[in-house]
Amino acid sequence: MKLYGRASPRNELRWTRAREIALNLEMLFGRNEHFVGILLGYGGFISDLRKIRNHIAHGNDGTYKRFQEVVSRHYGADVPGLTPGRMLLSSRFNPILVEQLCRQTQVVLKTALKA
Repeated sequence: MKLYGRASPRNELRWTRAREIALNLEMLFGRNEHFVGILLGYGGFISDLRKIRNHIAHGNDGTYKRFQEVVSRHYGADVPGLTPGRMLLSSRFNPILVEQLCRQTQVVLKTALKA
């Protein structure tokens, strides 16, 4: 994938952002391919999952700042001290956010696989 069909190799393949994934796959799939379009269309959702995951895994000031972007999107404001676990399991959302994210992940995968 680093070299295939490329004049110069991609030194580092990253798989956490929709745009990066599309760039990694550009020599295998054209930009007009169904899979790539779905991937780019759900780029915001993929980014939110990444920000939540990174804050759970690393828990530093940088990941907290990006996690707060997701919090603001769901709550409409910053919620100081909110942890990913509390947000994902909060009764404020019906169904709870972790269930919503799982369902939306299923939708993304099923939609991407329909060609």
